[in-house]
Amino acid sequence: VSLVLTGCSLLGRDALLTVLQVPAQAWGGASAYLTVILLGIPLTMLYNMEAALLRAVGNSVTPLLFLLFSSVLNVGLDAAFMGPLGLGVRGAAIATVLAQGISAVLGVVYILRGYPELRFTPRQLGAATRRAVTSMFWAGLSMGLMSAIYNLGSVALQSSINALGSVYITAQTAARRLAELYFIPGGALGIGVATFSSQNLGAGRRSRIWQSVKAALAIYFVWWVFVMAFTFLLGGAAIRGITGSTDEVIISNALLYLKISAPVIPPMAVLVILRNMLQGIRHTVEPLLASGLELVGKVIFAVWLVPVRGYRAVCFCEPTTWVVCFVFILLAVWRCRGDLRDAEKI
Repeated sequence: VSLVLTGCSLLGRDALLTVLQVPAQAWGGASAYLTVILLGIPLTMLYNMEAALLRAVGNSVTPLLFLLFSSVLNVGLDAAFMGPLGLGVRGAAIATVLAQGISAVLGVVYILRGYPELRFTPRQLGAATRRAVTSMFWAGLSMGLMSAIYNLGSVALQSSINALGSVYITAQTAARRLAELYFIPGGALGIGVATFSSQNLGAGRRSRIWQSVKAALAIYFVWWVFVMAFTFLLGGAAIRGITGSTDEVIISNALLYLKISAPVIPPMAVLVILRNMLQGIRHTVEPLLASGLELVGKVIFAVWLVPVRGYRAVCFCEPTTWVVCFVFILLAVWRCRGDLRDAEKI
């Protein structure tokens, strides 16, 4: 799968940059960066598979340590490749892929040495195992499509932002860097809930699934309080540090995005966690429909609202789609609420 994705992505690279309306002066750097990142898809997928395997057997600490190691290594390689070695934007991409690759190789060694139950040979792939692999493939494809649909919407929105000019591109890039940090706990909690839900579904302890959802939402709420305080008290200083700019137009537009998005994080948190929970209990259609709604919302903003209303429409795009999808996912969970109760013992 990773090889197919890499090949198709490389073939469609220039078309993607065209759709994104990348400015001519940035085309060379964007193309160089994207090429290296796409070549690293197999390494990224290998690490993700290793992390999922370790979480499935109850070890969530080691994948985190590998990720921290990879992040620190990435920063160090960035400084070396973009500084003394003078590789520019391409160097940043090489640093990212190399850091991921080293982390993935360490993960393979760790699993082979510490978890013999996760090792297998072709001889062990009998009919029952093939059925399990097929089931996992379709479950994984569903979750992958959910993420892909979401990112397609982001691509459509980015295209409309690029058409607004370099000032808004810089402001949005800086704001998204901070926003992505805000959203990281949600993604991690969502993966945790999906894993926990599938484990308890298999163990016949479905009532515990809802407990994990409530715990994840409580953790995210505490994080959201911190995010709000940081955004409104230190957001401006953070944006200046990220951009290295003193242009108040850039700073104010980046802050506008954060101040509109941050208060609407709670519905997004519910959406992400419930969507993953549904995936974990084999309800794959509803999360895909929610992601589809998000895609439609972003396309509507990108095609009709951003060209008319400008950057303010960009700021309201995601919060609006979050609220719409939040309502939809609540209805979906209510519809399958019976699957979250333990079967009655006879």
